[in-house]
Amino acid sequence: MEQPKLNDDGETFATVSFSLDIPDYSIKTKTATDGVNSLSLMTFDENNKFLGKVDVSAENSSGTARVSRETKYIHFIANYEWSGFNEGSNKGKAEEQVIVPLATSSNVFWGRAEIADFKQTVNVSLLRNFAKVTVEVDPGVSDFSIGGYGVYHYASKGTVATYNENRDNTFVPNDNEVLTLPDNFTYAESEFNTDAKYPFESPNTSDNTTYVIVQNSSNGRYYKIHLLNSEKKAYKIERNFNYKIIIKGFTGGSDSGAATLEDAKASAPANNLYAEILKESPIISDADGNRLVVDKLVHLFTSAATLRVQANYYVNGSSLNNAGMTVEVLEDESGIFSSSPAISNGLITVGVSNVANGQKIAKLKVSKGVLSREITVVASELYSFTPYTTPISYSGKDADVTLNFTIPETYPEGLYPVKCKIHATSLYPTGNNRNMLIVYENETYYYMYEATSSGNQTVTFKSSLSEEKETVTIENESFTTAEIQVNATMSSKRVSGTLRYATGSSNRSNISTNTTNKLYYSISGGDDISFTANNGTYTFNAAVGDNEPITLTYIRERTNGSITYQGSFTLSELNGKSVTLQPVKIEGTISGFDNSAATVNKVSGRKYNTKGNQYGQITISSQKYYYTLPPDYSWDQHVRIYQGDTKTDYLEISDWLGASNLNMSKEN
Repeated sequence: MEQPKLNDDGETFATVSFSLDIPDYSIKTKTATDGVNSLSLMTFDENNKFLGKVDVSAENSSGTARVSRETKYIHFIANYEWSGFNEGSNKGKAEEQVIVPLATSSNVFWGRAEIADFKQTVNVSLLRNFAKVTVEVDPGVSDFSIGGYGVYHYASKGTVATYNENRDNTFVPNDNEVLTLPDNFTYAESEFNTDAKYPFESPNTSDNTTYVIVQNSSNGRYYKIHLLNSEKKAYKIERNFNYKIIIKGFTGGSDSGAATLEDAKASAPANNLYAEILKESPIISDADGNRLVVDKLVHLFTSAATLRVQANYYVNGSSLNNAGMTVEVLEDESGIFSSSPAISNGLITVGVSNVANGQKIAKLKVSKGVLSREITVVASELYSFTPYTTPISYSGKDADVTLNFTIPETYPEGLYPVKCKIHATSLYPTGNNRNMLIVYENETYYYMYEATSSGNQTVTFKSSLSEEKETVTIENESFTTAEIQVNATMSSKRVSGTLRYATGSSNRSNISTNTTNKLYYSISGGDDISFTANNGTYTFNAAVGDNEPITLTYIRERTNGSITYQGSFTLSELNGKSVTLQPVKIEGTISGFDNSAATVNKVSGRKYNTKGNQYGQITISSQKYYYTLPPDYSWDQHVRIYQGDTKTDYLEISDWLGASNLNMSKEN
């Protein structure tokens, strides 16, 4: 796998590396199921003049782009339809002339970054140009279940970027319910179903009211709800906020509400339905412009650890003042918090216990003044990619290979996308996956696949080699690594040559098989298959890849035991060649020893009575020994078998291997 080029690539152009983040809730609609589906970089120079548009791969949350070296500011715009945009006629125009007019009826994401150094990765937080509306029923409410709902009379389109009211080069997220509305918009309504709704920013004034209609499937009637806060003032519909409607009470009967959806649109809000409407975001502000910002609202632990999350309070939206912030436990029925939560200068800490089985959830609340945010902590056993498909077989070079694995439904929704590192040396991605990011970690290259939702994941590859077998791994720090066997369908090949076994440091003998002396081959650690040799000459046919290891094993029977010789080779190292198998194991009978632990040790000195380091591994069972030689054994090394004070006579390795009788006994 070739290492990606991430540094400057010429005198006119430079390469910028970027990392994208879409904070808070995940998007699960038809138009935004995958989050970022296309990505364009609008580049501007230090004088805020437009240089050009660069389209890049949007299949991952990070990547690189080739831009003009004069680039100082970049607008990252995802999912925008550019068919009506004339890049040539906009070149040289001021930033506000190019960006401010961009508006769309589609769900897009936007962020702006300043480039200080092309050698540094640019971290960009993308802002949605739409809000989210959901409806749920409090568990304590009876006789009301949601049959569907819709949002009505909201702006038919939204601007791509946020900007201040002067429409200059100040592109920042608006605070305190200041909207960024497009010119000449009309009003729209959503589909009526149980899915979350994603309206664009809307003023929600008394003469242009945005409202929700909910159907109670228990009686089939429709109920109108205005989007009001606890003070009965209308919420402005702001981008990137989640408006959560919780039905807290219902006193209506079978004839309450409206009989049809159209009747409900024309009616007044229902007076027999009590709904609490919450406006949620990682950033929340009050009427005075004070803001409470929490770095991250959902945290996952798969081992015991300490949660550390930063909260910041900005007076009037700009002056940092973290004094007086408090934190408390909202929920911890399973007792996963191992210590009481603490807060110091906005840094929240709390111990989280290990959960060996299943998944447990607890919640914290951080507050200052009238503002508060809820933090969810999930402690879980390692998640699993199962079910996944293994083994997978393919035939020939450039054959299709599809990996299927699973993200469980229990994985926390607020933590998508799940970054899955795929290690595959003989496969390359294709189709929708062809532009997967390549990362290099711990001297290993990985393809980075990002799962945006739970359920089955499909990643398409092709084989880069005609005949290869490998174990493809899928990794994530919160998951047990998946190992998928990918095997080429091998053609049968003739293997032949000359086989010998070592009888000394430089002595060799040809191998001949008979009823007692046996030969075996195995492919890539598979089953042993017998074959024959006559005075060193052998031939067998095997379905083997060009680079697969072929292990040859020769078992030479001796009186009271046997010696095993072995070697591992590729096809090219065997065919037409003479190879030598080395001794790896000696088995024989032994007397005067029991089944307890024993060692083989080097010996030296007078009568070789000085015991040295251990030399290889030995086990004794039922008056038989099984000795594995060390890989770097020496033919002239003297050794003894020891078991406590019991030992054998000393002998040289060459004598042991050359003995016709492999019986051993304790020293007389």
